[in-house]
Amino acid sequence: MLDAPVADVGDAEAGYVEPLHASQIPKRMTCRAQLWRLLYPVRYLCTVLAFLTAIFYMMFVGIFQGMGMLAMMLVMPSFMKLVYPSRVGQLHSWFLGTYRQCFMGEDGHSRSIRIDLDAADNSSMREERGGGGSSAPASPARAADEAAAPLWPYSVHTIACLVDNYSYLIVDRSGPAGRPRPAALVDPCDASAVLLALTKLSEKEYVADGGVRVEAILTTHHHWDHAGGNRVLAKRLAPVRVYGGKDDSVAGCTHTLSDGDALTVGNLTVRALHAPCHTRGSLCFVIAGPTPALFGGDTLFCGGCGAPFEGTQTEMAYNFAKIWRLCPQNTLIFPGHDAARPR
Repeated sequence: MLDAPVADVGDAEAGYVEPLHASQIPKRMTCRAQLWRLLYPVRYLCTVLAFLTAIFYMMFVGIFQGMGMLAMMLVMPSFMKLVYPSRVGQLHSWFLGTYRQCFMGEDGHSRSIRIDLDAADNSSMREERGGGGSSAPASPARAADEAAAPLWPYSVHTIACLVDNYSYLIVDRSGPAGRPRPAALVDPCDASAVLLALTKLSEKEYVADGGVRVEAILTTHHHWDHAGGNRVLAKRLAPVRVYGGKDDSVAGCTHTLSDGDALTVGNLTVRALHAPCHTRGSLCFVIAGPTPALFGGDTLFCGGCGAPFEGTQTEMAYNFAKIWRLCPQNTLIFPGHDAARPR
């Protein structure tokens, strides 16, 4: 027992392992290590080249993007003002309409929804406005609206047009049942989409009333992606009045409007709000009520506004202040584009 060999406890605890001799290393591992050492400069060079390529590509894209943005700032306003409203500018709307028909289906980028706005007497309207909204005194035009009695119920239907445009159908629901409902279209840029929507709504929503009767087309500004369907619809839905700003050359316009002018659709009163900037004659259309509605075209989106093609940022800021001053805080905003949808 005393003569038994004793293990080297120190080496065992240290986990010492005697290194392999070179002759004991497989040749495959040796060749792989040598090849890895030989490829190291190549891999380093490839990494440097890829990095430099990415840098030069980003510089190239940045320079040309900057040139493009500068060109848009200098050239696009004149192009939009002179070319886009012309017949040549219709190619843009034609392309968007074709894309919709080929890739978006019958409903387009959004299914139609209905918003019902009920009637109320003037006293309740004034009480509600007295508790909130703008603190500025009412304009004479607005005071006249509030003095008119009563306020009539109506509905607003969204109609998806082109790729991200919206047209709206305003339907007066105050008349007796069994008769076609008076209605107005706002920015019906895509005639085929609007006619299809009118057929569906007449058959599903207003079949008991014999459908809707479009009396007016309200155009916020002259660009084809807002006024492109005016002429076709004016013929198909005749007789119909086509409204536009007096400082705009709206396609098919039969009645021009200035700031504060009013028009009627059935029993509804719609007032024009001049907002020059996107175009010189841009209009917003406002319907008063317990929950007012504003149809802003390209003047007001959920996250901004349309580009100031024919005006300045100062004018657009003035438009925002004007809307804030004249419209209560509970005003519903109906923009001309689906600007809030994530791309």
